[in-house]
Amino acid sequence: HLKSCDVGETFLFVHAVFPKVRGEVRTGDVVQAGIQIRNSEVGMGSFQVNPWINRLVCNNGMTVADSGVRKYHAGKRLANEYDVDSEIFSEGTRRQTDKAFWMQVNDLVDTVIDEKKFEYVLNKYREVAGIEIPKPVEAVELLANRFSVTQDESSGILAHLTKGGDLSQWGLANAVTSSAHDAESYERAVELEAIGGQVIELPSD
Repeated sequence: HLKSCDVGETFLFVHAVFPKVRGEVRTGDVVQAGIQIRNSEVGMGSFQVNPWINRLVCNNGMTVADSGVRKYHAGKRLANEYDVDSEIFSEGTRRQTDKAFWMQVNDLVDTVIDEKKFEYVLNKYREVAGIEIPKPVEAVELLANRFSVTQDESSGILAHLTKGGDLSQWGLANAVTSSAHDAESYERAVELEAIGGQVIELPSD
């Protein structure tokens, strides 16, 4: 099911969920499996497909860190680097490259909807939900320095963290994704969702 989409000056974003692939991090805290698609028709970045999680309790999204597939415009990049005609790559080569890429995308989608692999992601979330954050203010400051979060965004993250009352690593990640609702643009909201996913992967110490 389509969750949201946005077409900006530089990027196209699509978020979709698979409602039947869901599970609880804690009792009543349900998340759904999904995917995030990003593309730029103006050369600002690669075509990307990433696993994405939708948290129902607050309608937050979170990109699953360190996964996904990307398709760079290799033909143009190589042609520009070596100052050769971009048509050096044959139609057959481009066709095979595209085929290989879409096979990777299909594999990724199969992984997203695979219940056993989704359970693996869930177990990671359950693990960090049990890791307490004794000093929330310091934790947000460290997060801001590590991920280039602005002062206003830091204040918003801290507000969401304290308001939510979940002073765990899971709570911190969701405070970041909650702040995505306050972002100045859809693109920045997506970046904050990605940061939320990276918070899950941070070492507990």
